[in-house]
Amino acid sequence: MDGAMDGFLDALASEAPAPGAGAAVAVTVAMAAGLLAMFVRSSVDLPDRDALAARADDLRAAAFDLIEADRVAYTRVLEHRPRRRGDPDGFREVVAAANQPLLAACQIADRTVDAGLGALPAGNPAVRPDLTAGLFLARSAVTVATGLIEANTRVGRLSGDDLDRARRHDASLQQRLDGVVGVG
Repeated sequence: MDGAMDGFLDALASEAPAPGAGAAVAVTVAMAAGLLAMFVRSSVDLPDRDALAARADDLRAAAFDLIEADRVAYTRVLEHRPRRRGDPDGFREVVAAANQPLLAACQIADRTVDAGLGALPAGNPAVRPDLTAGLFLARSAVTVATGLIEANTRVGRLSGDDLDRARRHDASLQQRLDGVVGVG
């Protein structure tokens, strides 16, 4: 492992407002997809193994790209914040844009869980706990993203549409993961 993770964690721990929780959501979803890819590659008898591994890699890459998208969107919010009273519509627009990487993370997490639950029964039992950890990481990331979208909705005085979408993802993942255990 190179210093990229150390650098990210150092940046996360700094006094700078970005990267922050949105980037942590993206990294968490990327880790979940990475654990899915590991599970699939370790499950030699899994039907459509190569296609599923490629899909997991695509999900991981898409989640990883959200780190930068979140940084850019949140930086725009911070830059616009001093002018929010003079330009409330502009502020509302940049806050709404900051929800988009979070909603994308919810969608990627949802697809990761779908793929993982589909692979779980036929996959390698020795790495089932790793996949299960990934599934719950994805769900926790959606819960955090939902909280961030809720805060943005309040601060930006947005309609509740984005929040409703995030809450639906969160509730769906909770329901689908109910009863999933680490070993089976």
